[in-house]
Amino acid sequence: MFKPAGAQTSPKMRHAQRRVFGWRPSTQTWLIVLFLLAGTAVVFQTTAASWFSAFNQAAFVEQYLATVQDLQERGEAEFTDATEYNAAVMGSSVLLAAHTRMPAATDVGGASQVESYKNSLNINEAGLMGRLQVPAVDIDLPIYHGASDDTLAKGVGHVEGSHLPIGGDNTNAVLTAYRGLPSATMFNRLDELTEGDQILVGTYGAVMNYKITDVSSVSAAQSAELVADQKADHITLVTSSPLVEDAPRIVVTAERDLPLSSADYAKAVETPQGAGFPGWLLFLGAAYAAIGLYLWRAGYTDARNRRIRKVQKVHAKAEKSATS
Repeated sequence: MFKPAGAQTSPKMRHAQRRVFGWRPSTQTWLIVLFLLAGTAVVFQTTAASWFSAFNQAAFVEQYLATVQDLQERGEAEFTDATEYNAAVMGSSVLLAAHTRMPAATDVGGASQVESYKNSLNINEAGLMGRLQVPAVDIDLPIYHGASDDTLAKGVGHVEGSHLPIGGDNTNAVLTAYRGLPSATMFNRLDELTEGDQILVGTYGAVMNYKITDVSSVSAAQSAELVADQKADHITLVTSSPLVEDAPRIVVTAERDLPLSSADYAKAVETPQGAGFPGWLLFLGAAYAAIGLYLWRAGYTDARNRRIRKVQKVHAKAEKSATS
């Protein structure tokens, strides 16, 4: 005899019922499960993408450190080429034009100068140039040649036509990175910096220490020209927003701070902390396990209720025939 759907049953009876009724989730159960799976994926998508981005960036920084150790004998020659390039672009400036996403040099020179740029401080085929660290906001990113969208998806881009980041008076190396990406932090916290905060730039084993002198916001309707100071060694960080049209640009200016302490040098050549343990995987696994458990139990319940409804219909039909 079948019990009503809401009746209490013992564990033994429930086990027996599962064997009799089988496992067959209803359409409604499948829709609920699909909704839960999609919702869970959306919730964890940003966290997962951010973790993988941080993991890849740390891997590129580690690659930079390992490669530089093998290529230190080339450092002097590379700096000679970079110095010649900086002399060639000495009169140019970088313009952060109104209603543009990223800065661009007013003049990148002819074909020979463009080729010289590509070959200068070029650590590998990916265009890796160096390492940027801003300890106050936990920035530790690889620097690449150029500022294309493909480059900025990987890390920090050096604006072609600005001075290469090797230091020296009358130089201003301009670096840009994305801000506002849900999948990577990049320059998201650049507006939190204040005067006196530290910036470290490393390339071919050399380390340059900078101290921030100005943090400003340039609205989309404004333009700003980033020029070198004849008596100073500057570096400029600029945000680029790929998602929000006409977003304000954060511009951070820093000046070389000498001498470089042994502690700062050690910080600049230490292995990056990386993305850390993906704790979100535990929560994701728990969420999917809960959904799986729900589907497992609901499949038996749906099959049982379907059988009970069928039996009830048969009984009702029999009773109706008996009374007619």
